[in-house]
Amino acid sequence: MDAYLQGDDHALGDLYRLLAPRVRRVVRARIDDPDLVEDIVQLTFVKAHLGRHAFRSRTIGAASDEAVVAWYMAIARNTAIDGVRAEQRHHRGRVRELEETTECTVLDESATLDPEAVTLDDEAREETRSRVRSAILALPASQRDVVVLHKLRGLSMQEVAEQLRVRAGAVRVRAHRAYLSLARTLGAPVPVAA
Repeated sequence: MDAYLQGDDHALGDLYRLLAPRVRRVVRARIDDPDLVEDIVQLTFVKAHLGRHAFRSRTIGAASDEAVVAWYMAIARNTAIDGVRAEQRHHRGRVRELEETTECTVLDESATLDPEAVTLDDEAREETRSRVRSAILALPASQRDVVVLHKLRGLSMQEVAEQLRVRAGAVRVRAHRAYLSLARTLGAPVPVAA
């Protein structure tokens, strides 16, 4: 920590290797979603880096190992708590949006079909809508957000990545996992990788 505070370029990497597993355990104790856990771990180190001057001002002389660990763990706990709160707020908004969007999407699609071709009655459509909504809500939050933004709101993967503030590659991985999970849950054939 002393070397890191003095500007050693390699010290942050060493700190990360030593502390990331402990930070990850602290975060996992509060959050189940593996994607969100990794986001919170990264955010913990970003916050620690941005606030490193506060650590320096509290230490006299050499930074003890216990003080460094305690400081990072406190940041990890607070970041995880903030993450859970934000996820809960985000989830409540997504549930409302999902209910509205799913209903509109199903209604819009049935309105464009030939009336004679529509064989499902209102009760069957509601059951289908309910199954799809339940399957999407059962996804981990990070995957659910991608499905809602990509399939229901029609955003491109790049736009989804920008809105969720993650890399486009991470969005594609989350989408792939989500669609496989939805296919299994809803009984659709699961594509096999070549």
